[in-house]
Amino acid sequence: MSESSTSLLAHQWPELAEAITALTTPQRKAFAIAAAEAAIKVSALDNEFVIDALARAWAGEFLETRLLAELAAVVEHLDEAAWTISEAVERGDADYSAYEAEFTKARAANSLWFAINTAEPHFAHETTYEAMAANTELSVIRELMRDSLTPL
Repeated sequence: MSESSTSLLAHQWPELAEAITALTTPQRKAFAIAAAEAAIKVSALDNEFVIDALARAWAGEFLETRLLAELAAVVEHLDEAAWTISEAVERGDADYSAYEAEFTKARAANSLWFAINTAEPHFAHETTYEAMAANTELSVIRELMRDSLTPL
């Protein structure tokens, strides 16, 4: 992978990125979905569309382009909400914790978008990076990695 295409995850946690890349495609897909699920749980994201997409991902259902676009729209909506709260925080009209809560939900939803989009290593790296941005602990990610190495 060229330097310009190296994932953010590979820059911060190269060993983790290498381990993800070394997984088989089914292992990588299961790991990515599990990482996204962990992020959804830790962020307390309760969007029905996201929860349904997660269940469908675990069921191995292919999500149509339209559904992926809808999930991307959810991410965009959450990002915009986080940005609006961030501006309110800067004005002193909101608590930083409100911004952080919305930001982590956006990152969790985005981690699922990456997880269900493809099992390619780059997307699994992005899933993991987004999950960690949603406050999923590195120890949880490492545990999910160990679990993904268990034969399917």
